[in-house]
Amino acid sequence: MLICDADLTVTDGLVKVLLNTMKKYRGAYAAVPKMYFGGTDLIWWSGAYEKHQHGIKGVGLSDTGLYNKVTCGSFVGTCSLIDIGIFKEYSMWFDDEFFIYHEDIDVMEFLDNGVYGIYQPNALAYHNVELKVTGEYFDIFRAYMTFRNRLIMGIRHIDPVGFFISFIHYLKLSELPSKLKLRAILYGIKLGLFKLFGFYKGKIIDSKEYK
Repeated sequence: MLICDADLTVTDGLVKVLLNTMKKYRGAYAAVPKMYFGGTDLIWWSGAYEKHQHGIKGVGLSDTGLYNKVTCGSFVGTCSLIDIGIFKEYSMWFDDEFFIYHEDIDVMEFLDNGVYGIYQPNALAYHNVELKVTGEYFDIFRAYMTFRNRLIMGIRHIDPVGFFISFIHYLKLSELPSKLKLRAILYGIKLGLFKLFGFYKGKIIDSKEYK
């Protein structure tokens, strides 16, 4: 099964290269291409996340060939060829709790315990992130969902110290929030905590509060 974002441009033969990779490495549950930011040679995906989910290794750097080796890595929701059987074996699927953002990392954390994915740099794709929806209210929504899901995913999978380091690092990397975005972030953190501990009734951000 190929999962792929709508804002991705793939090169000729990508599926064939990934499929051959899966055949060669029989134990792998996924094969993932190298990905650049659209129209550039800047790394968007190089095969793995940094320790404690600090970010993608090499992200934003010009490709100097440092990530040109086939390695064991993680699948990513932007583009991956996945053995659908692994989901049946583990009786799992993408968690609807996330809705958007970090649902792939959540699955990755479960699957990386005893199985592995393959990063295949000979398959190339371009992530056209500039084509995503933009605007003030989308930025508010993105901040809300990102921090909500970051909290759920982090506490679910990472040790407390690692989660704290990761979350502080993520805050530092985020753009300085506007007043509205800051409120959305706080809503996201609040909802994430409530959902984790099971006593939240499910209030979603009311747009009237931002007028």
